[in-house]
Amino acid sequence: MKKLLILIILAIGLVIESVSAQDDNGNLIYPTNFNVNNDQLVNGRIKFDSAFGANSVGISGTCGMIVSGVYKNYVTKIIAQVVFIDKDGVVKHSAPSMEFYKSNFMVNGVMTQISIAKPFEFNVGRGSMSGGHLELRYKYEFDAAANIPNLTQSGWAPAVTHNKEWFIHNKKYETIDLARTVFTGPNFICTEGVYNIVNPGNLTLENSANIATLNKIADNSYKINRIGNSAGSVTLKAVFQGKTYTKDILVGIPSSLNILSNAGGNMQGGATYGFHLEENYPLTSISWNITGGIILSGQGTNNISVKVDPNPFQTYNNLGISLQYTSDCGNGSGNKTFYIAPSGGTSPIDPGEPL
Repeated sequence: MKKLLILIILAIGLVIESVSAQDDNGNLIYPTNFNVNNDQLVNGRIKFDSAFGANSVGISGTCGMIVSGVYKNYVTKIIAQVVFIDKDGVVKHSAPSMEFYKSNFMVNGVMTQISIAKPFEFNVGRGSMSGGHLELRYKYEFDAAANIPNLTQSGWAPAVTHNKEWFIHNKKYETIDLARTVFTGPNFICTEGVYNIVNPGNLTLENSANIATLNKIADNSYKINRIGNSAGSVTLKAVFQGKTYTKDILVGIPSSLNILSNAGGNMQGGATYGFHLEENYPLTSISWNITGGIILSGQGTNNISVKVDPNPFQTYNNLGISLQYTSDCGNGSGNKTFYIAPSGGTSPIDPGEPL
């Protein structure tokens, strides 16, 4: 009776081990640690770029196998193979097969459940990557002496047991396309500019009313034309695979340029401030002139540093800034008056009053 109880307990344990050690195919032999190397993944998906890079994508990783229950004594060989399936369900590429024998499960002369991990590596054509996935197939050779249901003759499972060539592991790796829009072309145009655009997607020219027009001249090639003597900033906008890409372009140069200051509030006499053009136009030459201060640096550039004259009076003083420029688009000027806050004292003498 005691021996019978022990046998029942062992049988229950074997059943529990078998049930807990099954994969989605219900097998007691199945893959483990099927992993693609982390540097090839983005958010758990195999990355690739459909627009740039080599014509093939290298994929590598490792895989091991588990043998549970009584199978440990009767499995003679396991073959696993990593394959790439395209979006139409066709096997496009496969890694060399990984073969596992009993020796791969032995530790100190005892056969364990988990094998050593084996590496796999192969290349997948870039054109096959979109919408495809990586999967692991496996099969094993067994000895019918195992006396396990469905294993009535020695051979390969699942060919003998399920009438198919491979078991398919439940873990799969999908792909992710890192392709992006890339603009190639000038940041500034006088009359027209040609732009080559990789992955233009849905392409538009923003803020372009009465400034410029956009026309397609060839596949992935576009031309922006200036309208008359207008000038301004326009934006090429591409929406590709749900992402937005932009490129800002200056069109023409106004005949009169706006001058801005870095002062955060009222300007104070005796202080130093920076002044610059509203847009960084590509000017051939520029000459600044100051009334009410002196230029410390930047003459001949689009940015100058000015020390403002003191204002000891009770009214605002004027700081006059003007410029003359030349460019490939023509010549022009700029002029603006800034105001210097009073710091007390008497008002300046009106030049029109008699002394």
